[in-house]
Amino acid sequence: MSRRDEQELAARLARVLDGEETPGDELASLATVLERATEPARFEISEQEVEQALATVRPRLELRKHRRRRQPRLVLAFGTAAAAALAVLVVTFTQIGGLDVEAKALAALGGPGTVLHVDERIVPAVPGTFPVSTRTVWLDPGRHREAWGQVVRGIPIETTLVENGRVSRYLPEQNTVIVGSSCLAFASGCAEVLDPVGFYREALRAPGIVKSKRERIGGRDVYRLTLPVQSLPDAVPIEQRATIDAKTYLPVEIDWLEQRPGEGLRVVTRILVTRIERLSEEAAAEAFILPLSAGARIIQRAAPKAKLRLLGQRRLSLAEARGVVPKLLWLGDFYRGRTLLGVDQVRWNAGVAFRFRYDDITVWNYTSVIPPDLVAGRLAAPSKTLPAPLGVARFYSSRTGNVVAELERGGRSVAVVAPMLFKEDYFALIRGLRPLG
Repeated sequence: MSRRDEQELAARLARVLDGEETPGDELASLATVLERATEPARFEISEQEVEQALATVRPRLELRKHRRRRQPRLVLAFGTAAAAALAVLVVTFTQIGGLDVEAKALAALGGPGTVLHVDERIVPAVPGTFPVSTRTVWLDPGRHREAWGQVVRGIPIETTLVENGRVSRYLPEQNTVIVGSSCLAFASGCAEVLDPVGFYREALRAPGIVKSKRERIGGRDVYRLTLPVQSLPDAVPIEQRATIDAKTYLPVEIDWLEQRPGEGLRVVTRILVTRIERLSEEAAAEAFILPLSAGARIIQRAAPKAKLRLLGQRRLSLAEARGVVPKLLWLGDFYRGRTLLGVDQVRWNAGVAFRFRYDDITVWNYTSVIPPDLVAGRLAAPSKTLPAPLGVARFYSSRTGNVVAELERGGRSVAVVAPMLFKEDYFALIRGLRPLG
C-alpha cells in the first residue's frame, strides 16, 4: 500500500470514529477493533490540554520545513473517539512524525495549573560508579516553583526549593542553607534548578527537532524521544533520550548521553521515573516548604552584578597555601601518576580563587567568585547531586563542554575539571580531595 493510500485510509478511519462517515464492512470492523483495543488503556487528557500542547509544539513543524524538504503531510482533525485511537493510527497507518507524540507527551504532564509529584531513581550507567539515589520531586510551573529532596541509602543529602528564580538548598549533614538570589549565583547555574522531568518538559516546549520512535521493551509499548540538549561548537554533544509509555504518554526513563571526539554516544546517567501523578495546586501546598532543623546556618549568595574581569594572578608556595583559612582542598603532591605543577592565587574584580594545577586536572577553591571555566553551559543538562565524604558533590557540564565536579561545603566550594577523564572517574577525584595540611 502506498503512503498516499495509507493516509487516505487513516483519514477515512478518523471520520468513521468521529461519526462523520458511514463505514463499510471493512472499516466498521477495524473501527470496532481499535475502539475495543484502546478502551482499557485510555489516559484521560482533555481536548483543551492537547490543543494547548499542539500550539506549543507546532512551531517545530515550521522549523523542520526550513531545514529539510518533507513530503506533504496530511492534517487530521481528530475528535474524541479518534484521539483514543491515535497511538494505533500513528504507527499502523499514517506514520505521522514526532509532532503528535510530542503534543501528547506534553499534554500528559498537565497545564500550568497542574502540579506534578514525581518519584525518581538515579542510577549510574556504569554500575558502582556512584551510589544509587532517590528523589521525590514537586513541579509547579504555574507558580514557578520546584522542590525536591534526595536520599542515598536512607540518608537525606539535600533538599532544594526554587521559587520564582530564588534558589534555597538545605544540606542536612552540615545543617546549612545556601540561598541564591538566582541560579546565576551558583557555578552550576540554571542546570542547578532543573529536575530531569522538569527539564524534559521544557525540552518538549522548546524549538528544535525531536525524534520519536515506537518500540516494544519488556512487554510494554513505548516511544523513544530524542531531544538535543547541547550541540555548541567545541563542546561535547549531549542528548536527552526519554522513554515514554505509549498508553499514558508519561515518561518512565530518562537517559543522558554524551559523545566525545572519535567516540559514539554513550549513556552517562539514567533516571528511572517510578511514579508520576498530577495534583492540584491546593493538594501540594505543603510540598513547597523547606524543612529546616533548629540552628541551621544560612549563607547568602548573589549573582554577579558586573562583568567578571581578571585583575591578575600569582604563584603561591605550599607554605603560603597552607596559611589560607579555611583550609584549601587538594589531591596531594601526586595523584595517580600526576604531579602537582603549581598553586595559583587568581584575582578577579568579584573576589579571589585558588587553583591547583596537575598534568590534566585542575582543582579550584572559591567563595564569592565563580571562575569562568566552571560556569555551566547555557544549554546544560540538569546537574547530578551525590553524597561525598567531605560534602555534597554536584556534576554538570560547563559552557566549554567540560564536565565539572563541584563539592559544596557551605562556606567554600571546590571544583575539579579533568577534560581527558570520563564522568565515572570524577567521583574518584572528589573522594580523593583532602585538606591541605
